[in-house]
Amino acid sequence: MPQYIVLETTLTVAHEEQDPGRTEDRTTSSFSATRVLKCAWDDRRTLELELLGNVAADTDTIIFTRGHRFPDFTKALVVSVNTKGFGGSRKTATADADVIEYEFAELTVRYEVPDGENTPSQDDQSDDEAVLITESLEPSAEFLTLPGRELFFCETPDADGKCVAGTKLPVPEGLGISKIKMFVDWVYTIHRNTFIPPEFFDPASPIIGKVNDICLRSKRLSFGDKFIEFGPETLLMQAPSLDREITTEGTQAWRITVRMTWNPEGWNKFQRVANVAPSKLVDSGGLPQDIYELTDFRNVISADLGTCVGL
Repeated sequence: MPQYIVLETTLTVAHEEQDPGRTEDRTTSSFSATRVLKCAWDDRRTLELELLGNVAADTDTIIFTRGHRFPDFTKALVVSVNTKGFGGSRKTATADADVIEYEFAELTVRYEVPDGENTPSQDDQSDDEAVLITESLEPSAEFLTLPGRELFFCETPDADGKCVAGTKLPVPEGLGISKIKMFVDWVYTIHRNTFIPPEFFDPASPIIGKVNDICLRSKRLSFGDKFIEFGPETLLMQAPSLDREITTEGTQAWRITVRMTWNPEGWNKFQRVANVAPSKLVDSGGLPQDIYELTDFRNVISADLGTCVGL
């Protein structure tokens, strides 16, 4: 997992706020604001990029410069800049056509509160990562057909629900017991990542299709002040989805979404018959066998070591 470094932007371009120009919009669940700034026309591009922030990365480190903070509500960051010129317009001949230039630029700057900034965290590093990483929980399910051995239909139950002697009918051979098994997907999204972690597609040691070897604690998902933990062998790593993103400087980046399906009984335990709890398989010598290989998920996600007991 790469190291995340988050920096505050620095505005080096001389500018001034226009009056009137500031507006604020607040709801029960959001905040946004707009400011109007003035700078020299030739400096507008530099000021735009400084207001929006940027991201840079290599295989070891992701450096993210936050957008400029709103002065009166610092959780709100710049999300867009609209620029128009005014004053002393002049035409400059180019190879293609005449281009109008101005003396000044008026920048309408919009601020919003990112989703990650409202998420509780356990330490300063989690706060930094919140601008690049989001997490959620989503439902999933699996349809199972279980063998019906040692199970019966009852024609005549008594008052207590117990089957009257002689009225049990065996489940017909070939008729399975259908069951919907509910799971939860831990959805982990890395935004504006300029490289793809090689662990996802390394043919020598791919992480896809493996389960977690240790207890993991989410840095963002919590019930009250208790952060969610996932026991060893309960998370199954699925193939990631990759979507292109473009940074403010035009750099191509990736939004990487990872789904880890949580099975509280453990992925290396299997249900033999419908009325027996799942258990691990053993070899001819009686030694437990893991069908799903174990690995450390912290090579591709940022999570803390939990304290839960293994299955």
